[in-house]
Amino acid sequence: MCGRFALGTRIEELAEAVGFPVMSEFEPSWNISPTTWVPVIVDGKAPHFRAMQWGLKPEWATNSKISPINARGETVAEKPMFRNAFKRRRVVVPADGWYEWKKGAQGKIPWYIYRQNGGTTWMAGIHESNSDGLETFSIITIPANQECSEVHHRMPAILSQDQIKDWLNGAELINEISEGTFDFHSVSNEVNSNSAQGKQLIQQLSTLF
Repeated sequence: MCGRFALGTRIEELAEAVGFPVMSEFEPSWNISPTTWVPVIVDGKAPHFRAMQWGLKPEWATNSKISPINARGETVAEKPMFRNAFKRRRVVVPADGWYEWKKGAQGKIPWYIYRQNGGTTWMAGIHESNSDGLETFSIITIPANQECSEVHHRMPAILSQDQIKDWLNGAELINEISEGTFDFHSVSNEVNSNSAQGKQLIQQLSTLF
């Protein structure tokens, strides 16, 4: 799953890279957790960045506790929770990288996964809007490729910058990520706290031998 990610890049830089306008302000964050408001790209006809809350809340869901942060790519087109959004309401979620926790001899250790070239990770997602006007989203996940599976068996569905508009306009989900795309390293367990912030969260953890 993808339950935490980082976006330290300024929203203005992202907007300039893809050529889409920004409709919501956003402060860089190296520790984005569920329920956080995040700038996502929405609307295939007129793509733009707009803030949405992480954790999908369909209008028909009467249980307010139902707010999945991830949707499995293998079933997103069929499951009642996701299928309508998958057909009509898609987003692209920018990130510098994401965190996963791997069990080790000293318990679960957080790892940071990021593009080897240092570029933006564009994650495929879906969104909903309820009767109160609350806009929420979920990140689609797929089986991890070989390199990322060393940390976790799932990973976000990743788009290239050229695929952003196609995804927003209904293109099929890409279920395979090329090897040699991502790198990863362990980081401080400071990131375990939702309130922790700062670029030091993504820095490689020093190991003493």
